[in-house]
Amino acid sequence: MRLIVEKMDDEVFVYLESEQQYFENETARLDEGSRRLPPALLREECDLSIYASGVHWVFNVNAEGVEDDEDEECCDEATEDFDCDESRCVRDCPRRRESR
Repeated sequence: MRLIVEKMDDEVFVYLESEQQYFENETARLDEGSRRLPPALLREECDLSIYASGVHWVFNVNAEGVEDDEDEECCDEATEDFDCDESRCVRDCPRRRESR
């Protein structure tokens, strides 16, 4: 299972996806312009109101609980692409997902 935290149109959505759903939906999220951010970013700043819309985080859920997704490589480009102000990294990346 995967735990997805997604900010879209200034609203935050948190949901679980099976592995099959995750692989299908992750491709759609990225194609629609969502930026996958590293889970470590939430450890630095967990106030989701500071993040622009159009971002998401992915966590693995297993019998022991929730852990960071092992695939951190996917996030390197997204992290580098964010403009940093004095204390936080945010990016204005509006998008709209019509169906879910």
